[in-house]
Parts: sequence; C-alpha cells; structure tokens
Amino acid sequence: MKKFCWPLFVLLFLCSAIWAQPLIMGTVTDSDGKPLYGANVTIKNTLRGTATDEEGRFVFSNLAAGSYIINASMIGFKNYTSNQMELSNQSIDLQITLFPTSYQSEQVIVTAGKHKQSLSDLPVSASLISAEVFSKKNYKTFDRALRNVPGVTMTLDQVSIRGSSGYSRGAGTRVLVAFDGIPMYTGDSGEIIWEVIPNYEIERVEIIKGSASALYGSSAIGGVINLIPKPITSNPVTFVKTYYGIYDEPSFDEWDWSDDTRQFSGVSVSHSQRFNRLGVSASIYRFEDFGYRQNDYDLRLGGYLKLSYDISNKSKIDLWGTGYDRNRETFNFWKDIDNTFSPPDGDLGDKQPSNRQIFGASY
Repeated sequence: MKKFCWPLFVLLFLCSAIWAQPLIMGTVTDSDGKPLYGANVTIKNTLRGTATDEEGRFVFSNLAAGSYIINASMIGFKNYTSNQMELSNQSIDLQITLFPTSYQSEQVIVTAGKHKQSLSDLPVSASLISAEVFSKKNYKTFDRALRNVPGVTMTLDQVSIRGSSGYSRGAGTRVLVAFDGIPMYTGDSGEIIWEVIPNYEIERVEIIKGSASALYGSSAIGGVINLIPKPITSNPVTFVKTYYGIYDEPSFDEWDWSDDTRQFSGVSVSHSQRFNRLGVSASIYRFEDFGYRQNDYDLRLGGYLKLSYDISNKSKIDLWGTGYDRNRETFNFWKDIDNTFSPPDGDLGDKQPSNRQIFGASY
C-alpha cells in the first residue's frame, strides 16, 4: 500500500482556500452606460486601490471577510461612495454609475507650449477670454472682443499685439489667429475674416503676447490668438440666443435722412450631442442690420458644423467647417457736411454680396 503524500495534500488545500476567497469586483460606467477607462476605485480606510480597464472593470482579491465601503472617482464626474457591504463567502459584483459634474480649477493654456500649462507657470505674457464674456457682452463679431484686451490693438479690422503689426490693410498681419490651432486666414491676401468666426462656439480664447514663431511659424512673430471651441459633451445641449436693438435719431435734424426707425437684430441656434463615439455640434445664425447710415444695410446668414469621432481612448478625428453668405450695401464716404450719414449720389445702390467658408481637420 502506497503512503499518503501529506505535503501535496496540504499544498492543494492551501491553494483551494486561496482560490475560494471571495472578491469585490464591478464595472464603472457613465450616465449613458459607457465604460469609464482609468477611473479610480479604492476601499475606504485601507491602502487598497486600483483603476478600471478599457471595459470599465475592476477587481479586489485576497480580501478577508468583513465590512467594506467602495469609493469611485474620476475627473469630470461626481464621486461615488457605496453603502457598507458585508463580505463573507460570496463575491460581490458592483455596477457603479458616475454622473458628470464641473469643477472650478485654475486657468490653463495650451497655446504657449502645445500642452496644458497653468497660466501662472507660463514664461510669456498671456491673457484669457472666457465664453461667459461673449455671452454677456453680445459681440457681433469676434474682433470686438479683442478691443478690451490689454496690449491688443484693433485698427479697423487689423489686429496688432504690442505694436507688432502696425497697420497695413490687405497685406496680412504678424499675429496668428487660429481656431483650435488651425489658421483662419484667407488664401488670397492673408486677411482675417472676423465674421466667419462662430462666437457662440468658443469655449475660451488664449492670447500669447510675444513671438511664438518657434512653435507656429513666421506668421506668429507678433503673437498668437487661439480660439478653443466648446467640447461636445455626453449630454445633449441646445443653446438659443437672440437680440434686438434700434438706432437713436441723429443729433442734428439735417443729418436725419430717413423717417424710418433703423434697427438691428440677430438670432443663433446651436446644438451638440454625442452618439456613442461620434460627437456632433451644429449651429446656424442670422444677423440683420439696417444701419444708421444710408446705403449701409447688412444681412448675414451663417453656420458651423463639427464632427468628432473617437477612434480609441487616446486618438480621435475632428472635422469642422464654418462660413456665411452675406449681402451688404457699401458706405465709404459721406456726401458733404450737411449729409454725413448719406453717401455721394453715385454710390447709392452699390452692393457687395460675398460668401466665405473655411474647413479644418485634425487627428
């Protein structure tokens, strides 16, 4: 009769005891049911912690029987704390949902070094314009917001930072103006068409006051004005904005060339939504200005469309386009001192129809 192998029996017994230990595991998802990769999961009052994988899964093993509380957190989401759970012979499988939230953090800039940096850590002078400023001030075109930034000068439609460009209408500028890093210049004269910039889609504006040609080329000798678009969130967002105004009568009766009330108005509608990996942001607007001068009517219809597709957790493709169709009359010079709001008779009826489009792509 063969002898019983006690060491082997003890080893098998210990292994089976370890394998039989209960686990705390689960899945972390957002409010749409999408798994969250890299969420932090910890056991309260212990040093045990882990991060979720690409499927949002996590596992805690080698746990003794007892009471446990699970915490889950991720930037951009509300923290989660479970109820006290009793772990004995059965494993626990949790389904954790994190809901989006916003946090007040210090201002960051990506334009200065093409990566996120704290505003206080930058080696150059910089300014930020937030989306709240555009909402409160109701700028008709983007260039009007730049007139309130220290160090930035607007001469008609020519931008200059700390005197870098001077004034040379139609000859371009030494300040790089970009939308999400893509230059917004015309292909013929290098001018900036401010009306084509969608103000209602701007998250913030980063202004670098100083030469940035090492990163952005010779067009950034005077500095950089980078417009960062709003991100496409998981929750659908619809934004409607409208305004209306009228012009007062001229100070002198002889300048009052019209008995009608001159008015201006505008309306814009934008919507952003995400469909799994595809994000869509679209907006349209209409602006009409009868002007306080004769032959100064302006009608502009425009739109913006952005498609963002997440290839993986680390890469995505963005496609966007913006443009407008415009029909306006021209007022270049006044007729005489008694008719400062009226053009010469030969200019009456002159019009300048135009349309502009710009498209961008990034990976």
